[in-house]
Amino acid sequence: MSDWIHLHETVDVVAGQMHDYLAGLNEMFAPLGEERGISMSGVFEVVEGGRRPQAVLLWNIDGWPAYARQRTTAGSHPGVGRWHTSAVGWRTGGFDRMLSPLPLSPRPPVRPQSKSAGCVVLQHTYLVRPGRGAAFITAVGDSVITAATERVVTLEAFWRSCFRPSEFLAMWSVPDVDALARLLESATDAGSVPGLHAVAGELAVIEERVLVPADFSPLGGVGD
Repeated sequence: MSDWIHLHETVDVVAGQMHDYLAGLNEMFAPLGEERGISMSGVFEVVEGGRRPQAVLLWNIDGWPAYARQRTTAGSHPGVGRWHTSAVGWRTGGFDRMLSPLPLSPRPPVRPQSKSAGCVVLQHTYLVRPGRGAAFITAVGDSVITAATERVVTLEAFWRSCFRPSEFLAMWSVPDVDALARLLESATDAGSVPGLHAVAGELAVIEERVLVPADFSPLGGVGD
């Protein structure tokens, strides 16, 4: 079992407040998280798919003991309380996933590291048919990653949902909007990432969202 997991948040943001919300994450919450064992890996704005305005946040946690510590101490930490007071004016709701990486997954960077600067991210959520999880993982490793790489699509992370075994989530990156447009021109019902036809028989549902990284995002941000 991997010694790292990710908290993946999908956040509904108040209209007109995206800039302030992202700035607050960078300036207020990220330092608190690092203090408490939860490090920023990705901050994105959803530009296609899902509701808008919406943000996606990816936080690296060094295993389940660290997750338990940050959960049990959040209510008593004064800095977390101040963050919640500020954030209530910027967000209206959302939901979380806990994600465990597959063996074939790269590990996304954590602040202050960075990777794939200036890219566009395709987030895929896959619901796999009953009993087909192992076949899906094998096909991704044997076929999909190779086909994607040949079209300059990079696998940034691939997870299984910790509390929903039939759900998998992946982040793929392309260098820029022009590369994304070329992919979309040749997209199929299986999504924009090349090679996904190899797993079509294993899937019940595929959901695709296009994410643009915040400038300060370790995954995909443009940096200083």
